[in-house]
Amino acid sequence: MKVSTRCPQDEKTIASLRELMLINIDSFNGFRQAGEELHDAQLARKFDELSRERWRQAAEIYRMLRPDSEDRLRPEHVSSRIGRTIMDWHRAFGTCDLALLQEAERGEEYIKAKYEAALSRELVKGTGEFLKTQYKRVEAAHQWLVEACGFRIRPRSNAAIWGRN
Repeated sequence: MKVSTRCPQDEKTIASLRELMLINIDSFNGFRQAGEELHDAQLARKFDELSRERWRQAAEIYRMLRPDSEDRLRPEHVSSRIGRTIMDWHRAFGTCDLALLQEAERGEEYIKAKYEAALSRELVKGTGEFLKTQYKRVEAAHQWLVEACGFRIRPRSNAAIWGRN
């Protein structure tokens, strides 16, 4: 996607874009970590795809905020805040694909709300369309996760989900 090379000047817009960039990085880390925990190879591939999409979105925002920089955004620049505790908890107490799907869905609900809040504000010309495009990707991922969670729940009885036969 072609990103505007004009750096926003409004401090609120800059703060909002920085927040979205960090949330996309958190989502990248969350999808990557969850993908490593998934048992289903097809789900793991989808999580890998979603993690790369989030990284691209973070990089697009980074380029908008630093248009004159030769610097590139790299994973070692930041660390994940969202999801690390959850993934540690899952590792400590065991996990299943459904739990990871549900946690990812909650994370996408959060990032979706942040994009909606940013889009509801007056933003610098060019930024609104750029964010709408990213928001559509987030919305599509969220919808996929909602459907994937529903698919995983429907075929089983509640007893099967909780390990009781």
